[in-house]
Amino acid sequence: MLFPILIVKIIGGQTCELYNAISECNLQEIVQLYPPRSYLGSLSEVASADVAVLIEAPCEEGIFLPSKFVDYLRLGVPIMAVSPKEGTINDVLKRSGGGMIADNRSAQSVAETLEVLWTYWKKGNLKEEFSSDRTVAQYSEPKVLSLYENLFESIL
Repeated sequence: MLFPILIVKIIGGQTCELYNAISECNLQEIVQLYPPRSYLGSLSEVASADVAVLIEAPCEEGIFLPSKFVDYLRLGVPIMAVSPKEGTINDVLKRSGGGMIADNRSAQSVAETLEVLWTYWKKGNLKEEFSSDRTVAQYSEPKVLSLYENLFESIL
């Protein structure tokens, strides 16, 4: 395969198990491993991608809102969140857009989500379909400052 359609870039955090899994599944042409990057270097890599992938640990309910999620939203790159079906990331994306959730306990769900994203990419409207404009506004400096001010006022 000279020009694979799907290329997965993994930056930092490689383990022997990951190298072995890539080899065993014969995915060397699709999965590319890179050493850790600086924060800005990582953002540059994500900004050049068609889809940013966020992977959460398998648990019953996702309660975290990782800062990289907001970074991805601000970059305007559609997000494929491999996350619990119930949780914060799922709630945010369903409410305001910016990407899709794949159930992190289901390989079938991951495959189906990839297929949907690929279909929009092929049509040329991936970024329009999964725009993060509405979602990123929730995390703007004025919005967050206002929430903090309200919180402090209620405490005092």
